[in-house]
Amino acid sequence: MKKIKGFTLVELMIALAVTGILAAIAVPSYFHFVKSSRLQAAQTDLVNMSVSMENYYYQQLSYPESTTTTLQSQAELKGWVPTQKKYFDYTILKDGNSYILSATGVSTENMANYEVSLTNDNVREVKDNGSMKTW
Repeated sequence: MKKIKGFTLVELMIALAVTGILAAIAVPSYFHFVKSSRLQAAQTDLVNMSVSMENYYYQQLSYPESTTTTLQSQAELKGWVPTQKKYFDYTILKDGNSYILSATGVSTENMANYEVSLTNDNVREVKDNGSMKTW
């Protein structure tokens, strides 16, 4: 009698269970990493925006007006292009000779609870699901 080689149903079920457990651990970690990288890119966008603000100030002797959308911010700061405009809305809040730049997460891209801000005094804050920290 010849032996048939192959996997039994039990072995296949165990392999699938192990794969499922590994996926359940890996997928949330991956999404956390993606959100973290988007936040870091938004921070870089705000630093670049701040450089554009200072260039504007040196040319016009005042900061640009406050904005409420990314497109308005780009119109005020010629040459500044955010890398994360799909995930964040960039705004300028001007108050005399000071400003606050912010990147607010877009809810349709699962970034709704995230906000990054930078002031002209280089105060940097991140709101991450309600908790506030500096960067």
